[in-house]
Amino acid sequence: MPTVVRLNGQNLEPASATVAALDHGFLYGNGLFETLRATDGRPFALAEHLERLRSSATVIGLPLPPLDVLAAEVSAALETAAEPDAYVRLTVTRGPGAPGPDPASCTGPTVMVVVRTLPAPSDRWRIEGLRAITSDIRRNSTSPLTRVKSLNYLECLLAKQAAKAAGADEALFLDTEGNLAEATAWNLFFAEDDRLLTPSETGPILPGVTRAIVLRLAEEAGIECETGAYPPERLHSATEAFLTNSLYGIMPLGALDGRPIGNAVPGPLTARLASAVARAARA
Repeated sequence: MPTVVRLNGQNLEPASATVAALDHGFLYGNGLFETLRATDGRPFALAEHLERLRSSATVIGLPLPPLDVLAAEVSAALETAAEPDAYVRLTVTRGPGAPGPDPASCTGPTVMVVVRTLPAPSDRWRIEGLRAITSDIRRNSTSPLTRVKSLNYLECLLAKQAAKAAGADEALFLDTEGNLAEATAWNLFFAEDDRLLTPSETGPILPGVTRAIVLRLAEEAGIECETGAYPPERLHSATEAFLTNSLYGIMPLGALDGRPIGNAVPGPLTARLASAVARAARA
């Protein structure tokens, strides 16, 4: 399908869907975004994504249009795309203003929705798991930006570039205390036998929508879950591990820094919860 772009309430060709030169999202990265998937033409967990957007907007003081207006924009873009399984990105910037990083000069937010065919994950990811390296960049435990999905994305891009250069798929961040945090676009889970562990939201991680769904589904399935601060050694000795995001649900993590994780990829908890997330998306 061709990419659909809806900018400030209008469907436009991608080449002509441009933001103002003095938009503070473009000039200063002053904005937020949410990435989600649509299944059978319906956005999965849209309410949760919009609630996270609202919370993030409160943190950075970004005025948002009403959430029902944003939901309608997503629905309109999906209706135009008519694509059953789609990638959806909702971006809200501070909008155009005067030169200089003064948000008070901005006249109102810019809202853009992009819909395109959902890229298929690698078969190797499913069979062998993602290969990750530990990033040299540390997640700042004191920064509020680690907990919002902002347009300031260079740390993730630099870490991902380093991973690709090392022949890996992903980079895993540690926090400033040396504990496990998250990957560039994924939350981290690992298991110790039948117990599921994940870095706590009190640390410098994005509170992932799929992460929350996995924790809920695990609890409903009677799987013991724990959140906390964990050194990398706990992951190296884990019985299995996986990563979560809103596009691909659950993907096994097969190796970190060249060392295999666990005895089987995917592990039993990974496979069980991946099926549960897929069923939730279809439902």
